[in-house]
Amino acid sequence: MAIGDTSQDSPVISPSASEGVARGVHALTKRQWTWFLALALPVWASATSGAHWLLYKSPNRTAPMLHAGQPWFAGFLRWDASWYLDIAVGRGYFYVPGQQSSVAYFPLYPTLIRYLDKILPSDAAIAAIFITVVSGFVGSLLFWKWTNTQMDRRSSAIVWLTMYTWPFAFYLFGVAYSDALFIALTFGAFYLIEKDKILWAGVVGAFATACRPVAPALCVGLGLVVLQKRGAIKNLRIKDFSIVISGVGLLGFMAYLKWRFNDPLAFSHVQVGWDQGLTLRSILKIPGLDAIRYQGWSQNSVRIVIHMVITAIFLVLPLLVWKRFGYGYAAYSFLVVLIPALGNSTTVGLGRYVMAAFPSMAIVGEWLAQRGSKLRWSWLATSCACMCFLAACEAAWFYVS
Repeated sequence: MAIGDTSQDSPVISPSASEGVARGVHALTKRQWTWFLALALPVWASATSGAHWLLYKSPNRTAPMLHAGQPWFAGFLRWDASWYLDIAVGRGYFYVPGQQSSVAYFPLYPTLIRYLDKILPSDAAIAAIFITVVSGFVGSLLFWKWTNTQMDRRSSAIVWLTMYTWPFAFYLFGVAYSDALFIALTFGAFYLIEKDKILWAGVVGAFATACRPVAPALCVGLGLVVLQKRGAIKNLRIKDFSIVISGVGLLGFMAYLKWRFNDPLAFSHVQVGWDQGLTLRSILKIPGLDAIRYQGWSQNSVRIVIHMVITAIFLVLPLLVWKRFGYGYAAYSFLVVLIPALGNSTTVGLGRYVMAAFPSMAIVGEWLAQRGSKLRWSWLATSCACMCFLAACEAAWFYVS
């Protein structure tokens, strides 16, 4: 059976199992908005447990972003969260060539933190977590709507669960990173194209491109999906060209960097401070391969291998996306993974970056929907367990992605 082909019956399973699956799918399709909240509970519990464990093992451990009601919220404020908070309510943007600098982080997320911090009766850390939770929730609704434009509701349910039980999906449930915001805006832009609201898709896309460095992938993807819908360049309408608005977010940030630091590509050039960037060393993954070679089966080596495997899989999946959803979605899915993969010297981080390649994730979900219930639910249960485990690890200051 071809991936995405729903014309044939699913594998035969027992009546009781079939009824159970049917009830589960029915519950998801009828009360879809509650499932995000249901999955959020174990993620929050895991992150809180990880933060408590950290305090128990090392009660004097401190960091600048641990002030937000630790340990109840601190588990969502690790690693890059400090950069976003520093941009929002601290030093703002600064640029030191060759060194780690805040210009590496795109402006939409910290800007929202800054303004929401003035409204919420708390501090900026809580505002950051709030934005992620709301973005994750809204994104889950938009992803559900997009899947329903592409497949039947049963397959949509499995695809949705595949996305939101992905081992790194805990970043969508409260972690103070910009991933949830970018993904929600991306879902919205592509869904609006499916509804033939091109101008609004461009506007939403503009906000998305002000969110993450993979903005060029989104601009190309949105443009090609519009072209794909029309069938040929000659069939394009005047309003279709409004999709170019999606590039405003990226161009606006580049203009700011040019004005402030005289380097419109500072966000890329500064990656060298993290031993990243578009250098031959990063493209060939020399640091990652050296770590595997010299560290053996250490925690770091295992992490690198896992992310390399995920990266390779999601660079191949666009071939199936092309067949199932068309060349526009395939180009987007490929570029949104390729761009960070090229500049990442170890590929660590791609585990969460690939969530933006949602058409590829949909391919995995549809494949699961066509398999037997035992494999399908074993996959989803295992994936969800891994998500909760990694959330706890992140909260305990173990770098996972």
